[in-house]
Amino acid sequence: RVIPAAGAPARTPLAGDDDLTARVKKALALSGLSVLQVNSFWITPERTAVHFAPVLDAALELGAENVLVVIADPDLARGTDHFDACCAAAEAASIGMALEFHSYSPVRSLAQALRIVEESGYEGAGLVVDTLHFDRTGGQPGDLAGLPEGRLRFVQLADAPATRPAPQDLRREARTGRLYPGEGQLPLFAILDALPGAIPLDLEAPSAHVAHLPVQEQARLAGEATRRFLARYAEHASATR
Repeated sequence: RVIPAAGAPARTPLAGDDDLTARVKKALALSGLSVLQVNSFWITPERTAVHFAPVLDAALELGAENVLVVIADPDLARGTDHFDACCAAAEAASIGMALEFHSYSPVRSLAQALRIVEESGYEGAGLVVDTLHFDRTGGQPGDLAGLPEGRLRFVQLADAPATRPAPQDLRREARTGRLYPGEGQLPLFAILDALPGAIPLDLEAPSAHVAHLPVQEQARLAGEATRRFLARYAEHASATR
């Protein structure tokens, strides 16, 4: 995250902090890692396109491929106008925009999000499909097969029980109740099977049951679980070709 997300736990904002940005860039160089996306710019009545510049600057400084955006303005037409303005700024900077949809925001479906990015007029605008949100908004794996080329920027992997929580608990589940890929019952293999081409995979699985651990231990557990899942998926994909 380069700025705090609406309603999320507060973290030190990277945007505008030259010292922290330099430390992150050094760590990236030492590790050989690159940045798929920075998140999350939440468009709200109080946070509009005029507040986008620091996020875009941070993304460019880190060499990120995408900025993840959520339209959380209950006036969807107004929020979409601000998304379009952010897309214009991103286009000028040649960086991708990834619109996220979920059950507790005004953009609640794959189809609705796709319509918004296509109407933005920016070819570099696309979707991020979070597997938890995708399931909780009623998405089916087959829905992904017909996406236009280039419109899916990346997929965020997470798992969860098959039973959906009550509507008032969906945000809590997304923020603190996820499982690592392969530890739940979401149809992750079917989702990956349906992806149109080679799509970058991200891991987003915040969970209260590991939040007390040092961040290095959280990273180790997340990495091991994800590698086990991807190994099983590779076997599945090979067997079904």
